[in-house]
Amino acid sequence: MLSHDRRRTRRNAGFTLMELMIVLVIIGVLAAAVTPALINRAEKAKITRAKADIVNIANQVKMFKADNSRYPESVQDLINKPSYAKDWPAGGYLEKLEDDPWGNPYVLRVPGDNGKDYDVISYGADGTQGGEDSDADLSYWTLNETKK
Repeated sequence: MLSHDRRRTRRNAGFTLMELMIVLVIIGVLAAAVTPALINRAEKAKITRAKADIVNIANQVKMFKADNSRYPESVQDLINKPSYAKDWPAGGYLEKLEDDPWGNPYVLRVPGDNGKDYDVISYGADGTQGGEDSDADLSYWTLNETKK
C-alpha cells in the first residue's frame, strides 16, 4: 500500500512538458494580441502630449505679442529674453521647453503658412515635414481648424 501512494504522489508532483508547452503557447497568443493595442495607445498619448504642448507654446506666443507688439523669432525667445523684447515677465514666457514626444524640437514659424501670422509645429515621429499617422505634422492652426 505504501509503494502505491508513493507512485501517485510522484506522478502528480509536477507539470509535464506538454502542459508547459500549452501554457507557453497561450501566453504567446495573448501577448501577440495585446502588444499592438498597447503600442497604439502609447503613440496616441504622444500625439495628445504634442498637441497640448503646441497649444501652450501658441498661447505664450500670443502673450509675447501682446507685451512686445511683435512675435518672437523662435521658441527660444519665449524662454530667454531676446534683445528686442521690451517687456519680460519674471521667469519668461516658458520656464523651459522640452522637445516633442519624439525627441525633436518644436518649430515656431513667423510668418506662418496659409496667411497666418505665426505657427507652432511638431514634425511628428520622423522629424521631417510631411508624413502620415505618427509621422504626420502637428500644427497649431491645423489643430484649431479641426476643432471647428
